[in-house]
Amino acid sequence: MACEHLQDKTCLILQELGIGSGNYQVACDNICKGNPDNLRRYFGNNKQSKEEQEQRRQEAEAERQRMLSEMPSGFELAANLYRHLKEIHAHYKKTGRIKLEQADIERRILICQDCPSKRSVIDDKGHLRCTDCGCHIKEGVPLLGLDGKASYEIINCKRGHWPKINL
Repeated sequence: MACEHLQDKTCLILQELGIGSGNYQVACDNICKGNPDNLRRYFGNNKQSKEEQEQRRQEAEAERQRMLSEMPSGFELAANLYRHLKEIHAHYKKTGRIKLEQADIERRILICQDCPSKRSVIDDKGHLRCTDCGCHIKEGVPLLGLDGKASYEIINCKRGHWPKINL
């Protein structure tokens, strides 16, 4: 996520609230989601003690870790990737197209960042992931040179949150 107040993985809003100067990208990604007022509401405009603020930060990190632990891994993740690659290949053979227009990709990413089902999470490498399917939404799988799931015309959100694309 590219919050304007996030610089070098340090959230300037949390610094402003006196919460610290550590790496708070997790709080920014999972609470702020592009709206600094979410952080101000969540952390109570610095009316909490440092201990209460640290407790909130730890709770946010614990929730992120819980979501990551629910994500498919191993064989299930590989099976999802294989299924998506087959769908992309078949779609390309049929239409000659693979990817969406940039505006459609960005629309999908915004939906995922504020997932109506609360299923998106930032992994330990800073990638937006879906905890339902385990897919990389935006950055893709660097090892395979793939873009994120949101880029591909034929791939859809498992929960139906993305707008229909006329193929």
